Amino acid sequence: MDCTDKSHSTDGSLDLSDLGMWSTTRTFPARAIIMSEGELYDFVYVILSGSVKVFIRGKSGNELILGFFSTGDLLGELTIFEESPALTSAITLERTKVLKVPKDEIKSHAIHDPWLACYLLRKTTSQVRHLTERLGDLALTDVYDRVTKVLLNSATRTEDVLSIANPPSQQYIAGMVGASQAMVSKIFKELSFGGYIHITPDKITINKRLPKSW
Repeated sequence: MDCTDKSHSTDGSLDLSDLGMWSTTRTFPARAIIMSEGELYDFVYVILSGSVKVFIRGKSGNELILGFFSTGDLLGELTIFEESPALTSAITLERTKVLKVPKDEIKSHAIHDPWLACYLLRKTTSQVRHLTERLGDLALTDVYDRVTKVLLNSATRTEDVLSIANPPSQQYIAGMVGASQAMVSKIFKELSFGGYIHITPDKITINKRLPKSW
């Protein structure tokens, strides 16, 4: 069966008309925590508009960003078929509208709708693959490699100059790479001292090829 093969869903996304009879809509302001790690939820969210950051927070207060989600994405799908606490927390990055769908209704409907079951399997597999890649990145590369990867992936080239306009904060980068802000700051200072990058409040310019190791 082709998971994207449904007469009224040609792009492989979830057909919201199938969920509307069970669901309620909610709108959250920016910076609202809409799911918390360790809490039990009997529903999932389908994002209708806006964007959400998904993360886990350590005992020290540091957070590890696992991903960003937007229109059409599901939140909480990894616990649809088991009664277990949420694995992650989620916070809105802007005003965000969601569809709140009871898990029991999804499971009941999936029994009679092979496409929905296939869709959920595809989304869950995608999430597991993403988390596996993140785990591998954290386990097999050092902090310096992860920081420089974020810099290079964020940069754009203009007239042979690599730069990052409106760069993310060091705290944000620390969350992306699973390190402390102090460690990220130290790497930035060393790269700046060596002339590899130039930092201003609204731009980071990469002056030359970044060293392979630190």
